[in-house]
Amino acid sequence: VSSLQMARDAFAASRFLQARGTPMARQAVMGFSKGGAAALFTADRTFLTNEAQRFAGTLAFYPACNTRARTPQPASLVFMALGEKDDYAGVEPCQELAAAFRASGGQVQVTVYPGASHTFDGDPTRTAVQHLRFVENYMHCRLLVEPDGSMALGERRFAAGDPKVLQAMQTTCMRKGATTWTNTRQKERATQDAVAFLHSVFGTTPR
Repeated sequence: VSSLQMARDAFAASRFLQARGTPMARQAVMGFSKGGAAALFTADRTFLTNEAQRFAGTLAFYPACNTRARTPQPASLVFMALGEKDDYAGVEPCQELAAAFRASGGQVQVTVYPGASHTFDGDPTRTAVQHLRFVENYMHCRLLVEPDGSMALGERRFAAGDPKVLQAMQTTCMRKGATTWTNTRQKERATQDAVAFLHSVFGTTPR
């Protein structure tokens, strides 16, 4: 299942909630890692253009930001929680995405948590470094999606939805390996920051 398909699922879930009385303006979407990429797709009208209504807020924890719109069309307020030591999704790709969002008029809050890795908010009993030697790592890839849906990987161009783009990334910029661990202190801090962001989105007051 691709991140874009996951974004479609998020909108389907939203319609389920709307049918039961929760308007889109009172909804936010949150995702982690690949799910974070899906959440970010929902916040950009470049993707899934048939979805007129968008979430009020988008929260993405250590998302994969290697695929983004060249010129975003921001549709939601965005919060990104990044691990300083993330060597799986990385920090720089998401900072680039955030800069592009802001340049297009979007509002993005990016917090980089010191000493935190990918999945830093995981199981509090797993604070030791986990070495994922064989995972495919696309942190160094930059796939830019044009307004017409076509894609650019460096100097190479691909039609919208062309499956060959994955093979191109695997043979040019994909690496193997990553490390993860839980940072309980930053997990608590990120949770508090996420709650504060939601209060700001919905105009509510913490109890």
